[in-house]
Amino acid sequence: AKWKNRRKIVTPSFHFNILNQFLEVFESQAGQMVDFVKSSEDEVVDVIPLYTKFTLNTICETAMGTQLEDDGEGEEEFRLAIHEMGKLVFY
Repeated sequence: AKWKNRRKIVTPSFHFNILNQFLEVFESQAGQMVDFVKSSEDEVVDVIPLYTKFTLNTICETAMGTQLEDDGEGEEEFRLAIHEMGKLVFY
Protein backbone atom coordinates (compact mmCIF):
# COMPACT_ATOMS: atom_id res chain seq x y z
CA ALA A 1 0.00 0.00 0.00
CA LYS A 2 1.04 3.59 -0.60
CA TRP A 3 1.08 4.50 3.09
CA LYS A 4 3.72 1.84 3.86
CA ASN A 5 6.11 3.31 1.30
CA ARG A 6 5.48 6.83 2.54
CA ARG A 7 5.88 5.76 6.15
CA LYS A 8 9.27 4.20 5.33
CA ILE A 9 10.36 7.55 3.91
CA VAL A 10 9.07 9.70 6.79
CA THR A 11 9.80 7.49 9.82
CA PRO A 12 13.59 8.05 9.93
CA SER A 13 12.98 11.80 10.24
CA PHE A 14 11.29 11.25 13.59
CA HIS A 15 13.90 8.89 15.05
CA PHE A 16 14.86 9.76 18.63
CA ASN A 17 18.46 10.61 17.67
CA ILE A 18 17.27 13.10 15.06
CA LEU A 19 14.76 14.75 17.39
CA ASN A 20 17.39 14.87 20.14
CA GLN A 21 19.43 17.24 17.95
CA PHE A 22 16.58 19.74 18.07
CA LEU A 23 16.16 19.64 21.84
CA GLU A 24 18.25 22.79 22.29
CA VAL A 25 15.98 24.71 19.89
CA PHE A 26 12.81 23.42 21.60
CA GLU A 27 14.21 24.39 25.00
CA SER A 28 15.30 27.84 23.84
CA GLN A 29 11.97 28.70 22.22
CA ALA A 30 9.99 27.39 25.20
CA GLY A 31 12.16 29.46 27.55
CA GLN A 32 11.60 32.60 25.47
CA MET A 33 7.85 32.01 25.51
CA VAL A 34 7.83 31.54 29.30
CA ASP A 35 9.91 34.70 29.76
CA PHE A 36 7.47 36.66 27.59
CA VAL A 37 4.47 35.47 29.61
CA LYS A 38 6.26 36.20 32.90
CA SER A 39 7.10 39.73 31.74
CA SER A 40 3.42 40.36 31.06
CA GLU A 41 2.81 40.09 34.84
CA ASP A 42 -0.88 40.77 35.52
CA GLU A 43 -1.82 41.42 31.88
CA VAL A 44 -4.12 39.04 30.07
CA VAL A 45 -2.15 37.41 27.26
CA ASP A 46 -3.75 36.07 24.08
CA VAL A 47 -1.78 32.84 23.73
CA ILE A 48 -2.81 31.96 20.16
CA PRO A 49 -0.53 34.51 18.43
CA LEU A 50 2.13 33.71 21.02
CA TYR A 51 2.00 29.98 20.28
CA THR A 52 1.95 30.73 16.56
CA LYS A 53 5.06 32.89 16.82
CA PHE A 54 7.15 30.46 18.84
CA THR A 55 5.96 27.39 16.94
CA LEU A 56 6.84 29.03 13.64
CA ASN A 57 10.24 30.07 15.04
CA THR A 58 10.87 26.48 16.10
CA ILE A 59 9.81 25.03 12.75
CA CYS A 60 11.93 27.49 10.78
CA GLU A 61 15.00 26.84 12.91
CA THR A 62 14.72 23.04 12.99
CA ALA A 63 13.40 22.32 9.49
CA MET A 64 15.01 25.10 7.49
CA GLY A 65 18.01 26.07 9.62
CA THR A 66 17.05 29.74 9.75
CA GLN A 67 16.10 31.95 12.67
CA LEU A 68 13.32 34.49 12.43
CA GLU A 69 14.32 37.76 14.05
CA ASP A 70 11.71 39.56 16.12
CA ASP A 71 12.57 42.91 14.59
CA GLY A 72 13.19 41.79 11.02
CA GLU A 73 11.33 43.57 8.24
CA GLY A 74 9.72 40.59 6.51
CA GLU A 75 9.46 38.21 9.45
CA GLU A 76 6.38 39.76 11.05
CA GLU A 77 4.64 39.89 7.68
CA PHE A 78 5.54 36.22 7.18
CA ARG A 79 4.17 35.31 10.62
CA LEU A 80 0.92 37.16 9.96
CA ALA A 81 0.51 35.43 6.59
CA ILE A 82 1.04 32.02 8.20
CA HIS A 83 -1.46 32.91 10.94
CA GLU A 84 -4.06 33.99 8.36
CA MET A 85 -3.47 30.82 6.37
CA GLY A 86 -4.08 28.81 9.54
CA LYS A 87 -7.37 30.61 10.07
CA LEU A 88 -8.47 29.67 6.56
CA VAL A 89 -7.53 26.04 7.04
CA PHE A 90 -8.99 25.54 10.51
CA TYR A 91 -12.11 27.72 10.49
